[in-house]
Amino acid sequence: MNKIKYFYNHYNVERLHFVGVDMLSYIFDDRFDKLNDVEFKLYIAFLETICEREDLVGFSIHMLDIFRKGNEYDYE
Repeated sequence: MNKIKYFYNHYNVERLHFVGVDMLSYIFDDRFDKLNDVEFKLYIAFLETICEREDLVGFSIHMLDIFRKGNEYDYE
């Protein structure tokens, strides 16, 4: 995480999203094939509501950090 903070603090970038990609899905992976369309849509809607919550993002095994690059001439 320190490398990410260094990158964020030393370059002209703006954090757009910090997402827990799989959240708790890895626990229930064998059950997803059994969900019907309605259940699957509800689960995806649930994930979309929690995936960027700072208090829950740690539940995920994989993270996605999305930045926007600023003006190239503003770098130190």
